[in-house]
Amino acid sequence: MKDVKVVFCGVPRSGSTLMWQVFTHILPELAHHNPIPGARLRVPGTRTTPKDWKPDGESWALVTIRHPYDISGSKYTIKAKLAKPLVLRNVLEDERMAYFLLKDNPAVMKEAIEKLAEHREAITGEKAVKAVARYTRRQFECLKHLKETYKKLIIFRYEEFFENFEPFYLAIEKLFGIKISKDTRKEVSALCNVEANYKRSRAPEDEINGYFEKFWLSRKHIQAPELNSWKRIIPEEYRPALFDMLGQTCEEWGYANSE
Repeated sequence: MKDVKVVFCGVPRSGSTLMWQVFTHILPELAHHNPIPGARLRVPGTRTTPKDWKPDGESWALVTIRHPYDISGSKYTIKAKLAKPLVLRNVLEDERMAYFLLKDNPAVMKEAIEKLAEHREAITGEKAVKAVARYTRRQFECLKHLKETYKKLIIFRYEEFFENFEPFYLAIEKLFGIKISKDTRKEVSALCNVEANYKRSRAPEDEINGYFEKFWLSRKHIQAPELNSWKRIIPEEYRPALFDMLGQTCEEWGYANSE
């Protein structure tokens, strides 16, 4: 095995943790804190996003990207999923409370309910879409700088590897000078593919025995495997904001910038 330094980096929600999961099954002695001499890994859960990661000039960077719209849609889903149950319930309760407490003062009641509606809009409305679009754009801007200043870099597109890990297997074989057998390829692909992770994330905890914690995976954030999921997630009336804010980013990274 070659003495190689490698780090994992990726735009959030683009599969860098999935890639790490695959890697730990191929080279567990390196992945689980028992590295070969001179090897270094920066693992998910520490510093894996482009804005935080700074190249050292020695390591190979294995970088994942994904369609900016899908990343925004995924972040939008998480934002709404985490916030809606509690906050929206509170907003509705506050609206009812405002009505009963302020019904004798219609002007004040109207103002209070409008402010609550703005709060709800920030969670699931156009404001929320713009917020996740800004977040996605910043991540790609940081990754662009990384790409321009770093030479030892391999980019993997989520759309090309989430159902087929072969490009990643080939890269690992070349970097580390190893041979990954057909049986290992088949076994790891069956265990780590996105659909298997999704099913596993819905299983009772006692059935998976802490599986996700080993790979810094959050079962709450694992979503069903789907390309162009943003078309289902982002409300149609808010999509122009997405196109406007991320159109240039899509073009720079070779993705379609509209429906």
